[in-house]
Order: sequence, then structure tokens, then C-alpha cells
Amino acid sequence: MNPHVLILYLRLPPGSSSEDVQGLVDRVIRPALTALDDAPAVRAGLVCPGEVLNALESEAPAVLADLRERVGDGRLEALATALYEPLFGDIPEEDAVGQVQAHLGQVRQRLGVRPRGLALPWMAWCEVAARVAVRCELDWVLIPEVQGVVSVEHEGSAVRGLGCATIAPHGVLDDRFASVIDLGALGWHAIDQTAREWFAHTLGALASTRLPSESVDAGLPAPRVVRIGTRPGALYRDQWPSSELLHQRVIATSQLVARMARESENLDGPEIDPVTVVQAQRYLWRSQAGDVFVEGDEGGIRSGRQRHRAWRDVLRAERLAMDGLRASRRAGATPVDLDGDGVPEVILRSPDASVRIVPARRGALASFTHAHAALQLGGLPRRTRAEWEAALRSDPTDAPLPGASGEYAASQIIADSVKRRQLYDALREDVDGRVSFDDRFLHAEASLDRFESAELGPTTTGLDGPWEVEAVERAGMAARCVLRARGTFHEGDDSWPVEVSKRYTLRGSELELRYEVQNQGLGVLRTRLLLPLDVSLGPDAEDCELRYGDAVVPLLQTGDRADVQRMAVAGPAGTLTVSSDSTVRLWHHPVTTVHRARGEMTSTVQGVCLGAVWLLQLWARETAAITLKMSFEPS
Repeated sequence: MNPHVLILYLRLPPGSSSEDVQGLVDRVIRPALTALDDAPAVRAGLVCPGEVLNALESEAPAVLADLRERVGDGRLEALATALYEPLFGDIPEEDAVGQVQAHLGQVRQRLGVRPRGLALPWMAWCEVAARVAVRCELDWVLIPEVQGVVSVEHEGSAVRGLGCATIAPHGVLDDRFASVIDLGALGWHAIDQTAREWFAHTLGALASTRLPSESVDAGLPAPRVVRIGTRPGALYRDQWPSSELLHQRVIATSQLVARMARESENLDGPEIDPVTVVQAQRYLWRSQAGDVFVEGDEGGIRSGRQRHRAWRDVLRAERLAMDGLRASRRAGATPVDLDGDGVPEVILRSPDASVRIVPARRGALASFTHAHAALQLGGLPRRTRAEWEAALRSDPTDAPLPGASGEYAASQIIADSVKRRQLYDALREDVDGRVSFDDRFLHAEASLDRFESAELGPTTTGLDGPWEVEAVERAGMAARCVLRARGTFHEGDDSWPVEVSKRYTLRGSELELRYEVQNQGLGVLRTRLLLPLDVSLGPDAEDCELRYGDAVVPLLQTGDRADVQRMAVAGPAGTLTVSSDSTVRLWHHPVTTVHRARGEMTSTVQGVCLGAVWLLQLWARETAAITLKMSFEPS
């Protein structure tokens, strides 16, 4: 492929602050445009997703006008992409088409042209891209790691493809591929001065370049035909299943929004405002943004801001769709196998809230969402600092990037993408998010410190497997689920068979848990029962506080308090109140995870874990019953 094809990819996560936008403009866009001015023979493709275009229009209109001028005179060629950069393989095709069409409209409005080519978000190939390009009347699509100009086909839809490779800062261009330079990549932020010098040096070394569409046109009339499936590992959600809880909600909401859109065109159906349909689609599409599903430089699901933003958007879309379909006025209880493990989860829904119960994980509570506040109050991600540090120790390439200003030899640079991949592989065991009401019988040596560091060892057998679901039912305005399991509690050389049941009842925005345990052995069972509950009221835990008795403490504080019967977590979004029918010992600690943000390890306080501890003493065949109630009141 000669002359070379260069494509510049700008990126900005949804919900970015004005400071983030200014950083993109000052550290990325302006230096890149300066480098292009210094290399007048270089022309390039340009990928500007919807968030970038929106941000530039509001925060940097002069920069947007400069880009429009360069597109107009042929120095840059605008490419289409999906509006909020989802992973095509993780969303329904109709949503992918809708996002591309919406982005085409924005590019036409803000840059003055209709693109001919499609750049896949995150350069993650999915075979449905061919059909999306055809349906959106685009001439060609970028295909990662394929050489030259080809023709790609999927289920009868054929489109031309331009082979490309993503080049990290300090990488070497390869004339066999179009070079996609991700200007939002980690290296650009972490070593921005040397990255800028590398970029300017690379452009200056190019004798000439060809715009992407010119290269595609030059590959006619008979490009070779290739068939590419969705490549293993290309879909980041498969690599990081801790975001699966959110993804399943996104897919279910997509079906609701699509149904509302169809009903809005049905003259015999409910009257639905077209503006409501458009607003629900925009919320849904924002929740599909790949940044929260990609375990990358900005934290993905472990970034509190990104996680709350995605959940807020999907819950707003869900609420609009259910209101439009008149479907949110009744309680509901539904068993459905969402994760494909053969054990159905249970969804309880009311007009105000919904919960997800996982029988396969001790009948635990996986999520508690409030519809009106658009909040996911639980379902926090996992990864402790100790797990991160253990992964670092197992990664021999974890070292600062070498190379001083002006050094461009690839052999002298440790590719940061390789280093990150090895680190991520070491953390692959972190596949499940945290759950609540994951009951534990405690040994005598159990302590708050061991609880906080997740060092409470197993004390029972038989209770970790799938629990039996006895009932899933709706009664008036309440939805109910009853689960039961039998197992054995072990303490030293002694053991006691036990039978445990949980009854969840959702009524309005109040969730009630009735927990019963029966000693089925002959001796006296003496133990402590722990029921943990994760709570998050927003991305900024510093703005929230924990209240119990006469105490008011910040969420960042760890504590141990006896004789507590009522507790509350309060923040700007509202107050979650938890009460027990008897006094408990309360253990509490912040839920802190770590992720990599712009090259550095960053701690994030996701919320607080409340551990309610009861002292149990049960004679043979005696049963103890405990009732917990939790409700959320929006501000």
C-alpha cells in the first residue's frame, strides 16, 4: 500500500468533564494539527465519535471549525463510526445501525460532509459490521489486521474493506496496512512530550499519503474476497465478565426500547410521544459505550464515574420505555437464566425498583436498582489492592517505558499494550462482581479485619452450590422469591447440619429479606451469622455518610459498633435505610478497588459494605428467624 494511509482516531468517554475536554484539545488535537501543518504532503483520515464532536462544539468551537475547514479542502477525510463507540459484537444490530446513522448526521452537521467509510469502535472487528455498513449506505469499512483492499461478506451483505493496524506511540508504520493512530491512547497521556515528538517525526518521514477512500478506490476493480468471523478475544466483555451484570441489563433494555419504537408506529397501540422514543434511544446508546466494558486505561467497570454513568443511562432508558409501554404499573417476578450457567436467576420488579437474585451464589442479591433515581445501589465490582499488587509481581515487563526524547526505534521501546495485556491476563480470575446477603457462619477467630480483607475462610459445605427456588410469585403490588438450601457448618472437629431459607419480598422501593436457619443436628449450635450488604449511592463516596445510632461517619472509615438496629447511607442522590427486627453488631468498611488510569494505579472507593452480625445459639431442631428491610428515598 503505497503511498501510505494514515487515520487519526480521537476518543472521549461519555460524561467527560470540561477539564477532560480541554486536556484533549491542548495535549492531543492542537499538537496533532500542528504536526500536520509541518508536513503538508500528509493527508489523513479522521475519526471523531459523537462525544468528541459534542464536546468540541460546546467547549472548543474554534478547533471544530478548523477541523471542518481541513475536511472541506481535502487535508482530512471524515470517517463514520458509532455515536457512542459501543462494541458491535455486544449490542443488537439495530442499535449498531441506529448509532452509525446518528453519527452520520452529526458529521454532516458539524463537519459538512457525509463519510464514505466506517471505522469500527475500538478497532474491534465483528462480522455484523459488513451488514451495518451496507444498511447505512457506506462504501467501505476498516478491517483490523487485514492487508490491502478486500471484499468482506456476511449473510449476503458484501462491502469493501481497507486493511488497517493500530499503531501505539513509538510504533513503526507498516505500508501493508493503513495506520490507525489512537490519539486518546495511554501513551499519548503518560509520555505526552515524547509521544508528540514521535508523532511529528513520523509524519515528517512520510513522503506522501493517500486519503483512505482514495486507497479503497485504487484497489478496484477486483479486490480479493475474505470472510472474517468475530475473532476470539476481540470482544472485551468476554475477557472481563465482571461487567456482565450491566451488559445483560443493556440487552434487556434494548429489547424494551425497540418494542416501544415499534408500538409508537402502531395506530392501534398506546399513544407514545416520538420524542420519548428518541430520548430513550439516546440513553440506551450512551449506556452501550464501550469504555465501561473495556478493561483499559480509564478503569472500565471499576471507574466509579463510568459505572454510575452507564447504569444511570440504561435505567433512564428502561424507565422511559416501560412508561411508554404502560408496563411499569405492576409488580413482577420472573426466573430467567441471564448468564447461561443453567441456573435461572430471579428478577423481582415493582413500579419503583427491581432486584436480581442469584441462586447459584448462595441465593445472594446481585443488584438493587431504583427506577426513579436511576441508581444501581449494589452490584459493585471487585479487585482489591492485594490482588493488583500480586498481579504486578507476576508481570516481568511491568517497568517504566524506556526511551528519551527523540528515540523512535521500536526495539528500544517496550510496547505498553503488550505490558498491559500481560497484566490483564494475570487478573483474569477476577470474573465475578460482589454480591450482597451472601450469608456466612463465622468461626470464633473471624474479625472485622478479616472481613474487610476478604480472608474469611469457608465454614460450611453444601451451601455454596445452587439453592433450590421454592417460589417465585406476585401478590398484589409485591413480588416474592423463596429459596432454600441444606448444608453443614464446621467448627474444629464438630459439625452441625443446617437448613437455611431466604425470602425476598419487593414492595415499592422496599426490599425485605427474611432469613431462617434451623439446627438439624443433635448438639447445640453456637455461631455468629454474617449478612453483608454493599451500598453505592454515586461515584463520589466522599459526598456520602453512614449513620447509625447517634454516630455519623464518612464512608471511607472502617468501624465496629454493637447494638445497632437501624442504619442509613445518605448522599446527594438520596438515603438508603436498613433496619433489623433485632439488634445486630455492625461491621462496615469502604469497598475499594483499583484500576489503571492514564498509566497509574488508581484507587476508587466504590461504596460501603455493611456487615450485620447476629449471635446464634440453637438447640436441636430449633429455628432462628431474622428480618432485614431496606428502602431508598431519593433526594
